[in-house]
Amino acid sequence: MARKNVPWGRPVWHVLCVGGLLTVAGCGSRFNPVPVSGMVTVDGKPLTHFRLSFIPDAAKGNTTPVACMAPIDEQGCYDLRTTAVKPADGGRGAPLGWYKVVLLTGAPGDPECDADPIYTDVNRTPLLIEVVDNPEPGHYDLKLTRAKGYRPKPPPRSESPLRQQKGDAK
Repeated sequence: MARKNVPWGRPVWHVLCVGGLLTVAGCGSRFNPVPVSGMVTVDGKPLTHFRLSFIPDAAKGNTTPVACMAPIDEQGCYDLRTTAVKPADGGRGAPLGWYKVVLLTGAPGDPECDADPIYTDVNRTPLLIEVVDNPEPGHYDLKLTRAKGYRPKPPPRSESPLRQQKGDAK
């Protein structure tokens, strides 16, 4: 009896096997974020109106494929949230491990930032944090320093009352 070759049989078998493996691998969460919140200060004063990004530090063994970000509120506080490929892997906090912390500035509407620009560069930031199960109070607080030579821009000059009076007299 002659055996018939089905040209599409082998590719279909491969597709079914790969699909099955992906289904099994996709069940459940790969990691569970733990709560991460704290306060950000610059030379002891709360930093406000910016954002933080926690970037997994591969040099310290953290290769978790996530994005962890948080806005900093008016009191200088932040509460981290994780976004992952699968929604079940994300949520409030961050997965355990080491992270480089980067300050995100320059969005439309952001005020001038007086923190040292070193904190905005992922390759130079000195801020390293280990996310742990049971952190002691203040473990996630970030103490930044002011930029060297920083001088706040003076407020815009408005016309003085004298000039307005002289202009009205014309």
